[in-house]
Amino acid sequence: QLVTQADQDKVILQFGKIGKDIFTMDYRYPLSAFQAFAICLSSFDTKLACE
Repeated sequence: QLVTQADQDKVILQFGKIGKDIFTMDYRYPLSAFQAFAICLSSFDTKLACE
């Protein structure tokens, strides 16, 4: 999860694995779809989402 600094309860990005080859991504303003997708792709490099 990615939250705003001003409000820790306001989630702006959520990404997770829900199946063997199925992932989910939820995002909101101020992120664009491109920014959210890029952040999620970068998590594969550190293998956070692959466990």
